[in-house]
Amino acid sequence: MKNILKGFRNHLIELKKENDNYEKPQFKKLTKEQIDDIHSRDKITPAEKVKEWESMDLCAPGSTINSPSYRCKKFHSCHDCLVDYANRTDEYVPFKDEINGIDFNLNLESYKKESKKTKRKALTKKK
Repeated sequence: MKNILKGFRNHLIELKKENDNYEKPQFKKLTKEQIDDIHSRDKITPAEKVKEWESMDLCAPGSTINSPSYRCKKFHSCHDCLVDYANRTDEYVPFKDEINGIDFNLNLESYKKESKKTKRKALTKKK
């Protein structure tokens, strides 16, 4: 029992050290001119992209090195994680512009065709 309590105490000490050394990520400092330049190209800043991601309840993706679970342990909040991730790029395409590039009618027609094929197969299997 003593070993378990000692291990738990050591774990708490390590967590406190990590907490004391935590640096809250800050957005890149952009001048008014830089922001205006980004907006003139119909792009948005990292801060605006974080607001967009948060409004959609999205999480920053992981990579092979930084898995999502690692990012969740590293940062104190989802907001901090998204700020850190957004700072990798100076500007972003707004989500509405990303969506406008997708031809939903084409995708809808493909879906309808596939759906009909699946229904036919299902009907034939039941006989």
